[in-house]
Amino acid sequence: MSDKMKTSISLPAEDEQQWRLHRMQISAQLPAYLREFHRQKARRIGLKQFSNCEQGLVRFNVYWDQETYNRLHAVAHALCMSVSHLIWQILMFVLAGGKVATVFSNYVFQPKNWSARELSYSEKLTFKSRPRGRRTRRASNIWDKPPLRFTA
Repeated sequence: MSDKMKTSISLPAEDEQQWRLHRMQISAQLPAYLREFHRQKARRIGLKQFSNCEQGLVRFNVYWDQETYNRLHAVAHALCMSVSHLIWQILMFVLAGGKVATVFSNYVFQPKNWSARELSYSEKLTFKSRPRGRRTRRASNIWDKPPLRFTA
């Protein structure tokens, strides 16, 4: 976990068990959830329910890479809420049965070594192959061919 940052989030105590059950799923699909929530208008959904919980808040240590950390803060800022509140909203979305499409990004920038003296990184482009199967051919169009010339 050397390339991951340790930070913490706070969630209502009543949702502690649900977070433990769903945290791996949420972490695995976090870019898709962030894309889904970033489409929403800026509003503080459920802020009173989140901050005025009777049992209090529980703090969890989480480990994210720098890119995920930055994305979380950018989306939370755009929605005018804290990262903890955003994660709680994602958890509520998952518990309500919300589904998201898988995110595919073909560009990966990965720092290998980052110090005061050196920065080495790798860049990678990935291309999905088309599923093999029956291909359909396009019907020929008479306008694709050059016009006929008539001579007298």
